[in-house]
Amino acid sequence: QFGDHNVTAMAVWEISRSWDTGLQGTGSNLNNESVGYWNIANAAIRNASNSYTEASLASGIIRANYDYKKRYFITAALRADGSSKFQGNNKWGYFPSVGLGWRLSQESFLKSNKVITNLKIRSSFGITGNQEIGNYQSLATYKAYGWYQYGGNNFHVWGPIKNVNSELRWEKGHNQNIGLDFSLFKHKVTGSFNYFHRKQSDLLGSYSVSVPPNLFSTIYANVGTLRNTGFELDITVNAVRTKDFTYSFTLVGATNNNKFVS
Repeated sequence: QFGDHNVTAMAVWEISRSWDTGLQGTGSNLNNESVGYWNIANAAIRNASNSYTEASLASGIIRANYDYKKRYFITAALRADGSSKFQGNNKWGYFPSVGLGWRLSQESFLKSNKVITNLKIRSSFGITGNQEIGNYQSLATYKAYGWYQYGGNNFHVWGPIKNVNSELRWEKGHNQNIGLDFSLFKHKVTGSFNYFHRKQSDLLGSYSVSVPPNLFSTIYANVGTLRNTGFELDITVNAVRTKDFTYSFTLVGATNNNKFVS
């Protein structure tokens, strides 16, 4: 803090790792059913399967806030995320954001206004990312398809289990917001009004493809753009506020328009 200027800043670094393991066993034709599944080792027919998946995410963010006389506000941030669900140069996504605010009620032309207690307009723009798909969707994975006899020997047959798309990348959302916060009659009426515009590009999803040339009928890919626009409004009226009794009511409303642009 120096004079009428206030600055705050923060930096965060995080690494996370998640994994799932599974084990399943089945048995039939038990020679003794009195001890239940504890006797599965003595079943005449036995099958077992197991699974393991793992994912990692490295994230960093730097953010700074500035205000002058609690009247003009600027917030800027940059986030970087690296996901093991993507390959090569597509692993990392970079997501900047910036927000501006102006508290008009601190200006001389409104400071003595008896109706307006607080009035602030704000605007923001930022990019967010999405990587919520299954693990290994960008990698070639295989499974066993049974046994094949050749030259008097049995060989385990392995083959691909899905179409591979090594070009998978982060899905990105471009978010814009314009808002107004207000408080009237010494906080007896408070509320906010917001308009938002969000464009989600490079949508991640499973899409149908032709066979051939593909081995399977679906593939994960970045396809399509979705747009969301709308308004949000909330108003609270503190009708009665005494030492022993308070009464207030709130009105909340919103509109939302979704459209697939492509």
